[in-house]
Amino acid sequence: MAGGSRWAARPGWTRGGIDIDVTGTRPHGPRPRAPDPQGRAGGWGWPLIHHPAPRVEVRPTAAGGKTIHVHMTTSG
Repeated sequence: MAGGSRWAARPGWTRGGIDIDVTGTRPHGPRPRAPDPQGRAGGWGWPLIHHPAPRVEVRPTAAGGKTIHVHMTTSG
């Protein structure tokens, strides 16, 4: 959701975990790609989201962008 797009994050606690919604203005969804060790081309965010999160959804918005919804479970 970087690369010049505008975005907003909304975390929230739910039963048994935390939900995080990140909404961006770009319509295309994220795609897995090899991380750039120099940090210029990105590639780090999508694997970092999928590793701890058992549920990740990409939802289109009415304004033509997208919201990435992540649910991470908590223990204890």
